[in-house]
Amino acid sequence: MQKENGILKNYIYVPGLSETVENERKKEINKTDDNKFITATGAAKKIVNTYDNGVVRKKKVDDRDFQIPVWEKYALTVKEAAEYYNIAETRLREFVMNNRTKPFVLKAGGRLLVKRKIFETFLDQNNII
Repeated sequence: MQKENGILKNYIYVPGLSETVENERKKEINKTDDNKFITATGAAKKIVNTYDNGVVRKKKVDDRDFQIPVWEKYALTVKEAAEYYNIAETRLREFVMNNRTKPFVLKAGGRLLVKRKIFETFLDQNNII
């Protein structure tokens, strides 16, 4: 067995042990810089420190999380809509609750969402909410 730069190059078949050697080799190859690991699905996970009530914990974070820009979403939460339209969140929540039957309100389970484009046309037609 030869080692170059900490990586095993030649393997000797040993029944029962070869699987663990192969797994270790995969871990070495899949480990990238900045504590990132590539999983079997191809996702890169990074180990980050989180603070939970003053206790430092290490957590694996998946890099596949992505955010859709607000202006491309079909429906917005009340919080997103309040920030996007520059309306107070409590005022918008109250308005949406009182107008549940309007076409710009989408009921998703127990949550009320605001259909972005329809709400924009509603705001264009009305000056007061």
